[in-house]
Amino acid sequence: MPQYYKLIDAVHESVSLNLPYTKDGMKVYKFYTLRPGKKYDDHIEDEVFMSALKDAHKRVAYTPEKEQVLKESGAKYEVVTCKVCGGRAKKIDLWFVEVV
Repeated sequence: MPQYYKLIDAVHESVSLNLPYTKDGMKVYKFYTLRPGKKYDDHIEDEVFMSALKDAHKRVAYTPEKEQVLKESGAKYEVVTCKVCGGRAKKIDLWFVEVV
């Protein structure tokens, strides 16, 4: 059973997410702002919330420096090619929440 969740150490800015949670048997959405270095335990037993939190990721521009920082920190990420521009540009899909 997870104890808390937080932003990964490679993220140094606040992140806002619109995540679902279960309230009175219904799925309800709420905006959450996660700040670097802070641990959270809200809705830790809610399967809907935790599933959405674990899947939360964003696509950022690729640079070799960003990839190196992510490798060194052990963050979960994936380098992808941009489908819109025909694969000329690289992007990084970054899963930025760590569940402990």
